[in-house]
Amino acid sequence: MVDYGDTWIQFYKIETKKSLRFVSPPTPKLFFYLLEKVFKSEGVKKNEPLILGFPGVVKNGKILSAPYLEEKAWQKINLTNRLAKMKVSCHVMNDTDLHGHLVIKGKGTELVLSLDTAFGSSLFTQGLLVPNTDLGHHLL
Repeated sequence: MVDYGDTWIQFYKIETKKSLRFVSPPTPKLFFYLLEKVFKSEGVKKNEPLILGFPGVVKNGKILSAPYLEEKAWQKINLTNRLAKMKVSCHVMNDTDLHGHLVIKGKGTELVLSLDTAFGSSLFTQGLLVPNTDLGHHLL
């Protein structure tokens, strides 16, 4: 699992419970460079499943906005496709949505709030994510 936050990027390997944390790289070039280094040092296998939480609006693996990073550099980058080129099978979602999946009970309506660099939110009903409800990424 990769949690790409506004301030930190954290790699967590579930089977070993090992966690690595780095300052969040602001550009795609630095991000992919760091990923390659970590994958190599941690022995990430080809097509090993990966979940990536990204601090912005993500739709079908494509970055629509990244307000706390270098926005123009990230817009329209398809993280799923880029990671597939690195031989990694990846599911990409908003970082707060990822956090929500880790803590919800899956019953009724659940609202997850995250207070980090920004205000993040995700909404679930009966365990299913309601898309695009991260209040921290909507313009006022």
